[in-house]
Amino acid sequence: MHLDSSAFVTDPDLVRTLQKESISIAGDRDRDRVLFYQGEEPTGLYILHRGSATLSIRCRERRIDIKVQTTAPSLVGLPSLMDGAPHAFTAVAHGGAELSFVDRNNFACMIESDTLLSLQAAGRARRGDGIHQPSHTRPDPGGGGKRRLSSAGKRKALV
Repeated sequence: MHLDSSAFVTDPDLVRTLQKESISIAGDRDRDRVLFYQGEEPTGLYILHRGSATLSIRCRERRIDIKVQTTAPSLVGLPSLMDGAPHAFTAVAHGGAELSFVDRNNFACMIESDTLLSLQAAGRARRGDGIHQPSHTRPDPGGGGKRRLSSAGKRKALV
């Protein structure tokens, strides 16, 4: 298994476009902040402007914890938001991180009204969660098993 944190780092132009509809999230310099938990339904998209975040997957059956750290600029939660699937990982922004948030409704309106944004976001979502496994499988966030990719190569469960 190979973890690729660069899968979360994104094009600054895409960040600037999304930032227009985002709200700034006040952070604590000394405390970490949970953005969402594995298995939760997506409520929006987090933009990491400065600092870092840890993304972790817990596979209960195998008692495996997978962690990857990402740095700014990153979009956290995009694949789940695009697919409507529960988050496949828990995301924690580290103390001092600068974040903003685009809620699900604003994101949907932006995607519907801007074809270029829609294509850029779909391209980012396809890069996925940064976790690459051989034989076209992914960890199953709900039970520790693996989910197979469809024949078209798209994941059935995105991050």
